[in-house]
Amino acid sequence: MILRFLFFTIVFLISNSSNSQTVSYSDILPKDIKANPILDSASYLPDSLRQIVFNTLKAKGFDLTKCFCDKEIGYNKKDNSIEIRIWDIDDLKYRKKSEQSKKSVQYESSHPNFYSGTIVYDTKTKTIKFYEDQ
Repeated sequence: MILRFLFFTIVFLISNSSNSQTVSYSDILPKDIKANPILDSASYLPDSLRQIVFNTLKAKGFDLTKCFCDKEIGYNKKDNSIEIRIWDIDDLKYRKKSEQSKKSVQYESSHPNFYSGTIVYDTKTKTIKFYEDQ
């Protein structure tokens, strides 16, 4: 009887901990955007480009804890480049509030810089550039 109770307790704790690790960003993300924090292990950022992207964003003074990586990463055959969409957390929150509200919503920023834009990695030259939205 005690072994059975112990077994069910262990199974419950394991299943509960695995479910609690799934993080939903539905309170931040608008319905048309699928993204994860850039520093998250479940980030959509390819491992092969992770460090170079981090270095590029840090060099621009970005706080990586406020950056999200979009799920859709494109490859431009013509330019031989990889395009990665980066979202500013405040931009995502603003878009979410605008989506939910019928009225004009004021943009609120928790940091001085605006981080939304596109990173373009040239596969031939192995160079990377960040193109800001603003």
